[in-house]
Amino acid sequence: MVGVMGFFSRRRGPLPADIATVLAASGRYRWASTNGSPDHDPFVPDPIDPFRREFDRLDRDGQRAVLAALGEEIAPLGGWAVWGAWEFALATFLHEQTAPGFNTLFDAALAFQRDAGVPENNLSPMEAVRWKMTHPGETWLVPREPPSRATASITPLQPGEERQVAKAWPWADSLLVFVTPEADGRVRAFYDGPVERDEPQRGRTRWDVAHAADLYELYDIVGQNLPLPPHESDPEFEPFLRHPKPRI
Repeated sequence: MVGVMGFFSRRRGPLPADIATVLAASGRYRWASTNGSPDHDPFVPDPIDPFRREFDRLDRDGQRAVLAALGEEIAPLGGWAVWGAWEFALATFLHEQTAPGFNTLFDAALAFQRDAGVPENNLSPMEAVRWKMTHPGETWLVPREPPSRATASITPLQPGEERQVAKAWPWADSLLVFVTPEADGRVRAFYDGPVERDEPQRGRTRWDVAHAADLYELYDIVGQNLPLPPHESDPEFEPFLRHPKPRI
């Protein structure tokens, strides 16, 4: 194994000059991979791989020095570089969480997600525990209040219309949310989704999720009960969501 001084001697300190750029690219790559982005290409290597190969040649003390430097230099930067550094720390120090820099990056990664509006339901169990431990009694994201009837902009449904108001995910077999009028003048919402994910040959199915006297009431019920902000939303329905789509 290469000692810490051998690693440092090829640099002006423990980190390459372009490490923030590399980590930001890796952070985007890892997020797209983990969250099933249709733009993610699994055959393209993670931008952090060259740095990781050199890191793996260090002895453990050298690796700890690199982690501490990442916590000191990258955590204050925020943004995608923080996410890349946190993913790197998680992959290399998951079983040594007391190592200097680990929790600094952990907290910075939580702040990155919170600032971007990532829903609490998207947090891993490990992240949720850390947040509650470091922010007791604090709400992750404060839910929005729906618009009032006076300010809500809602186009009436036409007879027989099936209006798509949300697409849950970016992929082709996503769950869809529709609203439609009923014969008695009321309105209902229904989901349209695959019988089984990744098995398109089994087709799709529909099931009712809510009934209401009018669209305002229906949008409020559906918007407040969706577990996560959808990938796409009808502009008139979007203000009724508890949280807007994450900015990430």
